[in-house]
Amino acid sequence: MPSRMKCKTMVGPGKKYKSMEDCMSYGGKKMGKTQKAGTSSKSEQDMVGTAVGKSQNVRMKNRLKKQSMSTGY
Repeated sequence: MPSRMKCKTMVGPGKKYKSMEDCMSYGGKKMGKTQKAGTSSKSEQDMVGTAVGKSQNVRMKNRLKKQSMSTGY
């Protein structure tokens, strides 16, 4: 979590955070899900890797789709 002094510089219109509360809570509630009971850390890491791969594939497909529409073929 950022310090109070650092948050003061990052809060405001056009800055990274809208409120001081958002800045101070960064890292706490935005970290991600906790590990489920009965799963190994390896399987949790595999799930994260799969999710990252899927999101990269979606972004690539969207980029290619936009690219093909702009060329006019």
